[in-house]
Amino acid sequence: MSDATKSTNPTLQTPHSSVRIDLSRLAEIGILANGGHDPEVEKAFCAMEAAAYIAGEPWSDHPQCVCPIITTTAILLNDAIKDTALRTELMMPVVKACVGTRLPFGEASDDALLARMYMVTDWHVRVRAPAFLRLVPSLVPHAEALEKLAPITDKATLDAADGIASAARSAARSA
Repeated sequence: MSDATKSTNPTLQTPHSSVRIDLSRLAEIGILANGGHDPEVEKAFCAMEAAAYIAGEPWSDHPQCVCPIITTTAILLNDAIKDTALRTELMMPVVKACVGTRLPFGEASDDALLARMYMVTDWHVRVRAPAFLRLVPSLVPHAEALEKLAPITDKATLDAADGIASAARSAARSA
C-alpha cells in the first residue's frame, strides 16, 4: 500500500499501539476462511491474514502487528471452526482487537508474553480439554478435576496443575 493510500483511507487508531486499522480494507473482508490463502489466486482471508491486511502489512498469517501468542491462538481457533458463518461471527472481532498487540522487545514485553502464555495455557487446561473429555463418559471425572484447578497464572500454578493434567491426558489416551 502506498503512503498516499494510507493517508486517504479512513482509519481507526488501535488502543494498543500506533498501528492503524484501514477501515476500507476492513470493509472488503466479507467472510473468514479456514487455512492459508494465496492473494494471487483468491481473495480469501483467515483471521490473521485479515489482521495483516487491515493493518497495511504484507500478506501473511503471522502479522508483525500481532502478538505471537495471540497469533497462534487465533490460527488454532480460526481453523477449528468449520462453519464459515460462525467462524466469521466469532473471529471478526478478534481480527480488529488483535491488531497492534505486539509489544516492543524488552522486559515489559517478556512479562506480557508470559502472562498471555499462561492465559492461553489456562484456557486449554481448564476449558478446552474438559470440553473434549466430557464427550467420553468415563473421562468426565478428569474433566471435572481440570475444571476445579486454580487458574494457571504463573509457574507455581502451572506446576500444581501438571499432575492432574497428566492423569487426564493418560486416561484420554487409554480410553
